[in-house]
Amino acid sequence: MHGVARARRGSQEHERLGAEANEEVGEVWSLVCFFIRREFRGQGVTEQLIEAAADYAKRNGATALEAYPVDPGSPSYRFMGYVPTFEAAGFEEIGRAGTRRHVVRRSLRK
Repeated sequence: MHGVARARRGSQEHERLGAEANEEVGEVWSLVCFFIRREFRGQGVTEQLIEAAADYAKRNGATALEAYPVDPGSPSYRFMGYVPTFEAAGFEEIGRAGTRRHVVRRSLRK
């Protein structure tokens, strides 16, 4: 059962959505919002941003990258990206954040 795990950075404790309660989450970074100008949509910009973010996060110590996309037909939260885009980029669903947002994660330990 996926739930919430806690990770500590310095003196701050953070909850990790979708993580196993006893899971060692390491250094998880999050992608939370995209804005692509209308004239550039549908040209692979989001995919390029995801890959650039994954590369940057890994170079700076992240062990995983997490995002909170929605299904393509969702009436809200579309700025967080769509599930199929993240699945194509190697993310796996690990839980849900509310009724519309999926929690997806990609390991950067490879």
